[in-house]
Amino acid sequence: MERSLLNRIKMNFMRTISKPTVSRTVEVEPYEILARYYDLVMEHVDYSTWAKYVINLHRLNRMQISNVTDLACGTGNLAMELADLGLNVVGVDGDPRMIEAAKKKPVPKGFQVQFHVGDLRQVPPVMEQDLILCLYDSMNYLLNPEDVMEFFRAVRPALRDEGLFIFDCSTETNSLSHFSSLNQTERIRGTVIHRQAWYDPHERIQNNQFEIFVMEEDTMYLEHHQQRIWSLDQIVEMVEQCDFKLLSQYDGYTFKQGSEQSDRVHFVVRPV
Repeated sequence: MERSLLNRIKMNFMRTISKPTVSRTVEVEPYEILARYYDLVMEHVDYSTWAKYVINLHRLNRMQISNVTDLACGTGNLAMELADLGLNVVGVDGDPRMIEAAKKKPVPKGFQVQFHVGDLRQVPPVMEQDLILCLYDSMNYLLNPEDVMEFFRAVRPALRDEGLFIFDCSTETNSLSHFSSLNQTERIRGTVIHRQAWYDPHERIQNNQFEIFVMEEDTMYLEHHQQRIWSLDQIVEMVEQCDFKLLSQYDGYTFKQGSEQSDRVHFVVRPV
């Protein structure tokens, strides 16, 4: 059965789940509670394919690779796949709960994986990296140009002169096509997660609101996530202002030229 059909069946099932009643509502920071369920919420993501794809992007530039840093690594799923491909990997994420979960996962035998807590706008705790990654539209969480450029400038000291920096972004096409009016409910391990998504085209902000009903705590936690949907021209301009050169931009998971019509665009850049 095709993945798209499976997803439609799952979505129809999720819509039949009703939101429960709880005694209190608590507003929390993004991922403060969702981190508990992150791997289950993201179980549809094929991290193995992602790992092979970004390594192939690197190989297109005919460069050696042994050391990789994965920024905004979440619970370390991609980092483990990269290690399984024979690479030394460092994972960095701003949420201590994500890093705690990542550290509990078994590392492929014979390989080295380290995890650290760190903000995207801080220099990673590594040097002379062959490849630095920031994937799954994590950079969209940076809401103003100053933060984006601070992020780009923080990457540079950790990258060797011949190294590559690969990151991706979600586009306005993706928001308008898939996340302009999303409303779904899912039960995970006795917890009900209701998600609403809407897009503000004037501000170019993608909103994702999670109502997380933790029944054993008789509490509904509210997380409101916001992402800035940057234009590709804006991203290229900021890249070039931060001593990087754009080598290519690809339509998500392919080797075709990425554009504003893509759902996701991967950027490959190197230091000037």
